[in-house]
Amino acid sequence: MYNQNSNNYMRQDLERFYPNIYRVVYPLVVTACRNVHMPLTEDMLSRMIDDICDKIDPVSLTNADAGNEFGRFNDPVSRPRNNRLLRDLTRILILRELLR
Repeated sequence: MYNQNSNNYMRQDLERFYPNIYRVVYPLVVTACRNVHMPLTEDMLSRMIDDICDKIDPVSLTNADAGNEFGRFNDPVSRPRNNRLLRDLTRILILRELLR
């Protein structure tokens, strides 16, 4: 029992080191992955990424201290759906979540 409690505390302690952008994107990824009931295709993965990026408010990224990392959001080209770094992060999180 001690070991399990110790692992939970260590996990919570380590989770505080995730960047704030993770706290914005990851809940959307979890929700999207819960709806996957068939084998994943590249097209399906692209649609999931588009849907997640469309749900992300540029202001929430700026508030998550990610504005500098993920582009200037007052520029239409840098909207979340068109942001390559954000799309790559989202792809990684989706694949990691589905592999669990």
